[in-house]
Amino acid sequence: MRSPTETVPPPITAPPHSPYVADSATPTVTTDGLAPGPAEPPQNQLTPGEATRLRGLASRAGTCTAAQATTTLDKVQYVGCDGGLVVALDAQGRVMASTRVSMEGINWISVAGSNALVVEGWNDGAALENDLSILRSMTLKPIVHHRMTDTTYLGTIEEQAYMDDWCCHGRPDVYQPATIYSISLEDGSESEHVSLAPDPQLHKSREPLGQGGRNYLVGTRFYVVVGDVTYEYDVDNLSKAPKRLATAPTPSAERPGQI
Repeated sequence: MRSPTETVPPPITAPPHSPYVADSATPTVTTDGLAPGPAEPPQNQLTPGEATRLRGLASRAGTCTAAQATTTLDKVQYVGCDGGLVVALDAQGRVMASTRVSMEGINWISVAGSNALVVEGWNDGAALENDLSILRSMTLKPIVHHRMTDTTYLGTIEEQAYMDDWCCHGRPDVYQPATIYSISLEDGSESEHVSLAPDPQLHKSREPLGQGGRNYLVGTRFYVVVGDVTYEYDVDNLSKAPKRLATAPTPSAERPGQI
């Protein structure tokens, strides 16, 4: 398994004649089984009573007219409010730290590794935009200082947070279903971004806006979803040809990173 100092391999794409596509004029989809489903989103939904209580506590650190998400790490409760306010509360409800992230609203807060939080929210302008922030859990100081828009937090392996950038790199004009990279939760450094485009000759007409928003990580396996085919990659060896699987049914709840 990769150590925190190693980076992912250089960008690769699937070969022109993928071994996973039948050698015929009209390729047919064959699968090796059903892909595992993605993890359920963080359970951040608040009851009306809890939202009112947390709003009152968080307001001690700044304006909080609506508590929107919460999570707990080491007996510290983290509350996300409208306007991007994030507050850390101790077991007695006292404010330990607070910050504002560049978000109009917060959808969820997730624990990442041993000492970090991922905050996912949105901004509304010319279009509704997905945003992520990664914060140190004790101080709420940013680990990553630049904005991460239209990006899915996939999960953490050995203090490396894995991301999939699913916006704007030529999409939807080109077939680019995944751009994966990792961020060190120790110093915020980023690995090289790796673009994955399996079976381009099979999917060349499948270019939806926001393609890649359904990709996910299970353990050390990265799953790229392209319609009814899901490609399973080994995160530690992304240059290896992926395994082809049938796409699992989409869960009723939206995944983290979706808006």
